[in-house]
Amino acid sequence: MLVRLALLVLVALALGSAAACGGDDGEAAPAAPAPPAEPQTAESPAEDGTGATGTLQGVVWEWQGSQYNDDTKAVPEDPSRYTIQFADDGIANITADCNQVRAEYEANESDSTLAISPGASTKVACPEDSLDAEFMRDLEGAAIYFFDDAGDLLIDIKFDSGTMRFSPA
Repeated sequence: MLVRLALLVLVALALGSAAACGGDDGEAAPAAPAPPAEPQTAESPAEDGTGATGTLQGVVWEWQGSQYNDDTKAVPEDPSRYTIQFADDGIANITADCNQVRAEYEANESDSTLAISPGASTKVACPEDSLDAEFMRDLEGAAIYFFDDAGDLLIDIKFDSGTMRFSPA
């Protein structure tokens, strides 16, 4: 692509100098052709091989933990027990340890805002060491989302109270 662009610049320069050397005969030099438009493509997967695409949809996100602004943390022993998958239709499917939750969400790509509203859920009693309540509380408090250089999804919790980290499954 750079070679084609360089050739187009050379052609434009040659046409410009030919018009300058030809004297003033009242005719304008022909305009240089515009470079061809680059084809629009979807965002490429992350270079680190994770397959993350920098979008919410199409990925099962595993919760790696939440870091709160009071220096406490919630870190699951098994991230695969705490997942969220955002569908294109505004529905998110959540696994909160031993329960399945269907939620509605709204994500605004222009300002990265995110709102998650849990709905129907199974009501299985999880083990005592479960972080299901913390996980769901943090998801309900979602305010904005962004991606780091490793392709992880980060969700900031309302009121600047902390950040959730997710990695692609």
